[in-house]
Parts: sequence; C-alpha cells; structure tokens
Amino acid sequence: MQPDIQSSTLRTFQETRDEFSKDLENLSLGRSGGRYVPVIQSDLRRLINTLSMWTLVRAGIFHMGSCFEFKCQQLMDLIDEVAGQVTINRETLMIEDPVIKRLFGMLAILVGRLTLSGFSNEDAKSVRAARLVEIEQRRWESNPAENDEGDWRLIYLRNFWGRAYLRQQECLCRQCLGCYLPTSQPLPFSPLPPLVEEEVSDDPSSSSSEEE
Repeated sequence: MQPDIQSSTLRTFQETRDEFSKDLENLSLGRSGGRYVPVIQSDLRRLINTLSMWTLVRAGIFHMGSCFEFKCQQLMDLIDEVAGQVTINRETLMIEDPVIKRLFGMLAILVGRLTLSGFSNEDAKSVRAARLVEIEQRRWESNPAENDEGDWRLIYLRNFWGRAYLRQQECLCRQCLGCYLPTSQPLPFSPLPPLVEEEVSDDPSSSSSEEE
C-alpha cells in the first residue's frame, strides 16, 4: 500500500468506486432498480462530484503516477455527456437503448479501473477492470472504422471510447505501462440490433448540426 495515502482513505475510495462501478454495470444491463430519470441523473451528478473530490486526494504527491487526476477529469466530462442522453423529449428513460447501455458499460469499467495503488497489483478489482478496458480497446482496434459507415451508433460509440481510453506516456503506473494488455484476441462485440429509419433522428451529432 502507498504510505502517502492513509489506509482508511484508501478503503473508502475503493468501496465508493466499486459501488459506482457496479451501479453503472447494472444500468448497462438495463437494471435501473426502479429509478426514474431524475434519480438516475442525480446519481450520475453525484458521481461527477465524487470524481471532482478524488482529484484532490493525492494533492502534493507527485511520485505515484500522473494519470489518476486526468482520468477523473475525463470521466467527469463523459459522464456529464451521458447524463444528458438518458432522456428523450417525454423524459422517458431509454434504459433499453443499446447505445445508452453500451455507454454505461464503458463507464463501468473506466470508473472501476481508477486506483490509488497504480504501481502494484494489490487493488484486485481495479486490475480486473483495467484488463476489461484493454480488451475493449483491442476490440475497437480490431474492428476497422470503415465498418462503422452507415451506422451513426457505431461511429458515436467509437468516438466516445476514443475520448475515454487513456494511457499517458509519461506516467509510470502499471495501467499506462500496458501491463494489462490482453494476451489473446478477444471475442468481437455483440452486434447492435438493426438500425431502423426512425433512429436516424436520434443521432446525438445530428441535432447540433441542424441547429447550425
């Protein structure tokens, strides 16, 4: 354990991280726990606030790797983006939307890999999530972007993941050093359901272009 971080702080961080990661995983499986949109959005805002506080946990400690704060900041922006997409005009939760569920799944492993013990494998749950992140990255690398043409959902998901995936060259933590890269080719993505014509209007990028 890093001597600079008190054991109680480390334990609280890991427990809170795991709770958020599990909740995001449940949402990715369509399990909202009976919550309505405002409650889920409130929970996502609470996660953003928690990430903001986590960026201060290591203040003044520079020898433990430099990626943790950047990952927290990045996740704050991405979660805010997703929070705005869990509703439609009638304020109905799109919990069955395959794109939204994929986004929650991505966020679950991205939050789950956050660790204050980046120079070791002692944070087992973070290590597991980090391996899943690298598997996700390998899947995107193995699937040419040309295959996304004609399906805005795949284009958006690839763009989202491209912004989410982060390994800093100057950071010496095990995640950034590539210690958790997959040793074999992972199974391909589960295909999205066929794109119906009505879904074209749901493209997150189309509304902004129309306004311009």
